[in-house]
Amino acid sequence: MRLRDLNKTLLILAIGLSFLVVSAGYALAEAVPTLQLPAGFVDDGAPVLIIDETLLCGNGDVDPGEYCDDGNNINDACSADCSACGTGYTKNPTTQQCEMPTPAVVCGNGRVESGEVCDDGNTVNDACNATCGGCGTGYTLKGNKCTKTTTGGGVNIPLTAKFTTAKVYPIGFNPKTVSTIFTYKVSKDAFVDLKITDEANVPVVTLMENEPVLANKEFIFSWNGTDTNDALGKILKVGKYFYTFSAKASAQAVASDTKIGEVNIIYGTNERDIMLPPDVPINNYPPEDTTGTGPETAIYLVLPLIGYLATSFKKRG
Repeated sequence: MRLRDLNKTLLILAIGLSFLVVSAGYALAEAVPTLQLPAGFVDDGAPVLIIDETLLCGNGDVDPGEYCDDGNNINDACSADCSACGTGYTKNPTTQQCEMPTPAVVCGNGRVESGEVCDDGNTVNDACNATCGGCGTGYTLKGNKCTKTTTGGGVNIPLTAKFTTAKVYPIGFNPKTVSTIFTYKVSKDAFVDLKITDEANVPVVTLMENEPVLANKEFIFSWNGTDTNDALGKILKVGKYFYTFSAKASAQAVASDTKIGEVNIIYGTNERDIMLPPDVPINNYPPEDTTGTGPETAIYLVLPLIGYLATSFKKRG
């Protein structure tokens, strides 16, 4: 075979091999599955964050696959793996969180609870009457206690301002990561107090005192779990506490209505703060970086080699 014919043959082989490499590259590209984005998302070519949904337990949001999530990974209101409510807690269908049921009001237990005016620890008509609905004869309500009426003493104020809303969420919270929020509303203009006591009914912190509020307007107030409710305060120890809302006709008047409820301080262990960008979908797999591995790389490597061989044959001829 003459050298000229050999060169033509090598050139034809090079062109054919190039087509084969390009065709194989396109076939591989078509075989790779296309990334399926959720409805409403557009592929802008940017990398997508991969997040294992199992790591989301403890972030405070009820994510797919979770029954509840109270912001930690301990067995308290919600179980450590976010699969069930803890002992004594039930799931609120509205908030999707586990909450402690409102304790039943018991007249005679010594604690002024929702709907009671007073409670002196018994159910006889003495300082507080047998139904805890008011003070007995010769007694005057001061704060939430009935005391002996003295000359020049105060008089009972008729029940005018009533709470139409008085609640807290979350009932259990970790002051190291979040505050809890109190929501309240009164039926008439009033002065509102909000105080926290421990299980022994010992005052812990006064959050509001003689706060003037307008009727039928919902107000919110946050507590950071400290004894002063500010950045310099000391975080209270883990435990069960009680909040007491009091509504008064004036700053000096006795309470016309009270609402009492439970609020718990909890500290989580093994807590993780997982922050998800709002526009990043979960469980989308980003395309792998294939720089330098496509068909064009094979062409750049094979063609120079064929050219080198052709030149070598020509020189030998």
